[in-house]
Amino acid sequence: MVDLLKTKRWWIVIMQILVGAGLAGVAFTIPVPDFFQYTLAFFWLLAFSSATHDIAADGFYMLALDEHKQAYFIGIRSTFYRVAMITGQGLLIILAGFFETHTGLDPIEFTVHARPDQPAEIRVPEFGKEVKSDEMAFVLTSDDFQIPTKKAERATIDSLIQWTESENLANGFVLPEKSKEVKQDDGLFATYVSGPLKEKLKSAFGRDEVVESTLNPGNIGIVGVRLTKKPETGETVVLNTGIRRGDESIKLIEGERIEVNPSNWQETAG
Repeated sequence: MVDLLKTKRWWIVIMQILVGAGLAGVAFTIPVPDFFQYTLAFFWLLAFSSATHDIAADGFYMLALDEHKQAYFIGIRSTFYRVAMITGQGLLIILAGFFETHTGLDPIEFTVHARPDQPAEIRVPEFGKEVKSDEMAFVLTSDDFQIPTKKAERATIDSLIQWTESENLANGFVLPEKSKEVKQDDGLFATYVSGPLKEKLKSAFGRDEVVESTLNPGNIGIVGVRLTKKPETGETVVLNTGIRRGDESIKLIEGERIEVNPSNWQETAG
């Protein structure tokens, strides 16, 4: 019995070490290029180690205690298990949201209005005066943005989107992504199984091109954003943007994450 308890205890210790190693592996592999494959491997290690740890802990619990003590401690175990669930899925999320909203620069907001009487001309955003300040903050070219409801030409929309993406990329506001034009060689499974199955499902249940075309934007506009003060050397100020509320037909196409550093802080991001 003593040897069996020692074995269970060593299994618990080993699994705890593996869980810690898996968490460290996820943290270290997120910044690497092929992070998805590496993090999946470490998550598998976490799942296996966690399940094995539970089995070993239950065995140690059953062998070390008699029936009376098992019944006594089962309530304590269940209580702390529920407390851990509430803490991990509730309190930690509330704490993370608190730090997100109460740290960093002051948030900025702008309102989007779609108006039929708005001129169809789409202008490149420009700041009318110098925006330098002693306090670091983000400023916008307009906090009340007007978009015409008249449908613009698809070529015009594509060119503006491409121009904004290229400007943000050239100024270093966004990180370059891997080229989507690179096509990997299909394996045997993709060639003879998944590929033909995909085409059959697409032909049977896929949406028509007419339906897809309705998802294209009717008109767009560009809002410029800048930083009022130069960041410290080596410092990067991140602006995360999104739609807080309003009509679901108004969407954010470009600029969900803007990174400003000492070399591009005087440029305008879109």
